[in-house]
Amino acid sequence: MAEIQGNDEVLVLAADGFDETGVVCCLARMRRAGISISVVGLSSGMITSSCGINMRPDWSMDDVIANGSTPRLVILPGGRQSKMALQVDPRVFKLLNRTIANGGYTAVMLADEPIYPGDRFANWADSSRLISQGELSVEMFAEKLIELLEMLEDAGGGTGRG
Repeated sequence: MAEIQGNDEVLVLAADGFDETGVVCCLARMRRAGISISVVGLSSGMITSSCGINMRPDWSMDDVIANGSTPRLVILPGGRQSKMALQVDPRVFKLLNRTIANGGYTAVMLADEPIYPGDRFANWADSSRLISQGELSVEMFAEKLIELLEMLEDAGGGTGRG
């Protein structure tokens, strides 16, 4: 595995039950655009999507926290089971708070449900740093995130393009 690259990394947090369509679409589109993006699991083992597809994360949450990574963008995929697991893990909020404090963003992918109403994700951060998929298709949301990262790069913030 390559070293996690500080502010230049885009991280997708995923737990069992994640929506594989959104995750794979973002991974593919961002990698094609030259953006460094990695999948982070709550543990280092395999994670299983809501449709039973297994994926091995690039990093575990412990790796990311220990490294002190401050990504430019953290993506939270859809999938009720994954969302519930991410909500109760204090390491997730540590990473999200560190990301926001360093000028980064959090993107919430939810094609089938509103943005975590009444839960911990809806209330923890400055809403100007929170991007929701809303009614956008997965493909259009991925493009919106790429545009954000290009804007940050143009402003001198870097995107981890390799």
